[in-house]
Amino acid sequence: MATAPSSAASRTVRFIYTAEGLGAINDDPGTSYDDYYILLADLDLTPYASGEGWEPIGTAAAKFTGTFDGNGHVIRNLRIDRAADTSQGLFGTTCNALIKDLGLEGVDVSVTVTSKLYVGALAGDMQSSSAAKLTLTRCYVTGSVSGNQYVGGLLGNGEGTIKHCHSAAEVSAGDAVEIGRFAARINKSNLSECYNLGPVTVTGTCLRVAGFAARVAGTSILNNCYQKGAVTFPNGEAVGFVDTIESGSSMYYGFVTGLLSGKYQRGFVSSGENGGGIYGQSTGISTGGYTMEQMKTAKTYTDKGWDFTTVWDISPDINEGYPHLRNYVP
Repeated sequence: MATAPSSAASRTVRFIYTAEGLGAINDDPGTSYDDYYILLADLDLTPYASGEGWEPIGTAAAKFTGTFDGNGHVIRNLRIDRAADTSQGLFGTTCNALIKDLGLEGVDVSVTVTSKLYVGALAGDMQSSSAAKLTLTRCYVTGSVSGNQYVGGLLGNGEGTIKHCHSAAEVSAGDAVEIGRFAARINKSNLSECYNLGPVTVTGTCLRVAGFAARVAGTSILNNCYQKGAVTFPNGEAVGFVDTIESGSSMYYGFVTGLLSGKYQRGFVSSGENGGGIYGQSTGISTGGYTMEQMKTAKTYTDKGWDFTTVWDISPDINEGYPHLRNYVP
């Protein structure tokens, strides 16, 4: 049986074996939201799929502040379909929590929320008191996510240190505020060594639409990440990687490739998936274009300092030949 690390000594450790055990976290949020959870089996959330679907763990009024250790397991068939006044995802709102070593496969999240709320498959609103605090690592998601405000494939809002994660969820909206394939918003965060695969589609109006994140804010650092997939926004500007980098935030070596389709395009490939490029230090401005073959070659990335010894790998049989993280290959 898995054991909790010494860092959990001051908290109640709870082992989860079943979907019912996962749902029971919500039974007593006043005491259970600060506990240390370890998942001991793959779970199927189909029993929670009827009606409005899964009830997220944590709200703005009662945030999840504990640790959820997926222990290398996968949760399948998360479904959420509701109009809500709280942020939505497997976790709704977290604060200084840690989620790690977890896969979400086959998610189906479709949410209409009230103003200034977040939707993401793993967590709607992941808050942190510090960019240096580890909040998310070695997690991934597949499936589809849609919403009407701040919508991301993995996270709606992501704060704290986030690393070694990826999203392969399709993200879509009609009318929305900010849409990003990985997250709608990255705020006061150190985010590194993450990637996306797949499309972003907005059919209505939206303030910001981007392949990786709509906005990077709050003195965040975005480092060594990539986006591969189409961004479609017929009524506005389709942006390949990040739409807005606010003053005080920085971005280093973000690779992007994919078809951009919109009234305007900002990125590297606007006429087909025939190449890609790299965003430069801090500015978000292209520093060079690459062929498709180069985008599938490790040297392209190692030349920019990417770690292909312990973090990344590349194979023609995985991710269509684009880099993948060694920790998870769904």
